[in-house]
Amino acid sequence: MTERGGGRFDANYAVSREQLNPSGGKMYVQDLISRDGEQIYDRIEGGGVAYFCGLKGMMPGVLEAFEGICEGRGVAFKEKMKEWKSKGRWHVEVY
Repeated sequence: MTERGGGRFDANYAVSREQLNPSGGKMYVQDLISRDGEQIYDRIEGGGVAYFCGLKGMMPGVLEAFEGICEGRGVAFKEKMKEWKSKGRWHVEVY
């Protein structure tokens, strides 16, 4: 599911009990990040904000997806994440 707000806001939802990923398995947020990674990266770099909220078990997959995106661009993800955090562009609230 996707919601758009006049070009300034996009919300994408991964509902594992209702959606399937391209491989036919459950849809998780990392599947959407992998699918839309280039656009997500560009938006964060351009001043957008990434906000992750939910169970802490989702974060390894999220981080792995971003590592792949950064690797494809020749960027060190850990350094990029530190930069995004310092600029207020990367927020994680997990429990």
